[in-house]
Amino acid sequence: MFGFGRKKPKTLWISMQDILKIMREDYEKESTFELIDFCYKGTVHRMGSCTIPLDEEPRKEDIRFVFDEDVYGTLEEFLQYVRLEGMTLVEMEEDVEVLQAGIVGGETLLSSPWGENRLSAHAKNK
Repeated sequence: MFGFGRKKPKTLWISMQDILKIMREDYEKESTFELIDFCYKGTVHRMGSCTIPLDEEPRKEDIRFVFDEDVYGTLEEFLQYVRLEGMTLVEMEEDVEVLQAGIVGGETLLSSPWGENRLSAHAKNK
């Protein structure tokens, strides 16, 4: 009656190209890209990058790229071998729905529903 129900966060739709651009920028700065969960055509995927070993300061040679359960040693391998419906991530033209971002140990670290603001700055209204 009074509208005190819990507000559902707005869905974040973003192009894969914008996500990859942020990942490349982070890698060039020797920084890791936060883990994100996204939905593409009804299937949820997790991707991002991290350092190996995990507690190391980011350096290009220690950064690994993650997609679901797979780990890639370089950005080039990640972009070449990760495929969704037969397309590489670079070839994807459709937007994806970001479900959460800034994930460590299964928990979202940042206060925004999608993690940090760089992703939401590229959001498409849907």
